[in-house]
Formats: sequence, C-alpha cells, structure tokens
Amino acid sequence: MNKKELVKSVADATEITQKDAERVITATFDVIVAAMVAGDEVSVPNFGKFCVAHVEERTARNPQDGSEVVVPAHNKPKFKASSVLRMNLK
Repeated sequence: MNKKELVKSVADATEITQKDAERVITATFDVIVAAMVAGDEVSVPNFGKFCVAHVEERTARNPQDGSEVVVPAHNKPKFKASSVLRMNLK
C-alpha cells in the first residue's frame, strides 16, 4: 500500500475528504519524525514504538577490493511492533 492508497482508505473509513485525510496523515508522520529528531520515542498503543537507535563506529570491508573502511557512528530509526500487532500478523 502506498501513500495514495492509504489516504483513500483512511478517507473511506472515517468518511472525510481525501484532502483532509492526506493532511492528517502527513501531520501525523511529521510529528513522529520531529519527536524522533528531538530524541523522544513515540509509542502507539496496540501498534508499536518508534525510537532512535545509536549505532557505534565500526570497521567494515569494501567488497570490491577488500580494503577496510570506517563506518562512522550514526543514529537510525527503529520500530518495535507491539505484541498485539505481532499476534495479528500470524
């Protein structure tokens, strides 16, 4: 499902216009991203938790020539599904 299909599904389920549904969906994801950038985690009951994971600096190998490359420390987004969501996917 892409964003356009998500917007249509939300609009149909809530009986609002697709334009309003798109604004709500966009705002929701903007708020989640802003919270993660600020270092907060966002927990949605019965769905999951969005957070930021720190990855330490490490040494890797370039597969083309085998030379060592330093991968710098960085942050990455992380999502942990709730037990309710995991049970519904089985």
